[in-house]
Amino acid sequence: MSVRAELAPVRGAGAATRLIFAASLGNALEFYEILVYGYFAVVISKVFFPAADETVSLLVTLGSFGASFLARPVGAIFLGAYGDRKGRKNALTLSILLMTIGTGVMTLMPSYDTLGLTAPVLMLWTAPPLGT
Repeated sequence: MSVRAELAPVRGAGAATRLIFAASLGNALEFYEILVYGYFAVVISKVFFPAADETVSLLVTLGSFGASFLARPVGAIFLGAYGDRKGRKNALTLSILLMTIGTGVMTLMPSYDTLGLTAPVLMLWTAPPLGT
């Protein structure tokens, strides 16, 4: 038996199954957060982006969600570099953790009536897929 064969990484159906399950779970969580944000967009628009016209509030809410997708390339740069240093598993775990923290902070955030203009700014900062 050669040295190269002894050092080969362990591969098999079990490892592939775990990898597929972890990737599927991460994607499912991301889609869940997107669906929840879309479902509550009307409520979010009234609480965080009040305006004289409800349509404007809803458009700003959906625009803030869209702006988070512009941050994805920035997140990809940082998480890609992190993944190169620490491994893909750690990068995926960090990505899911950041999405969860953003969503959790959004649920605890005070409304526009309490914070004023600071509330929409914080909402933009914590929009779900920020940088992931």
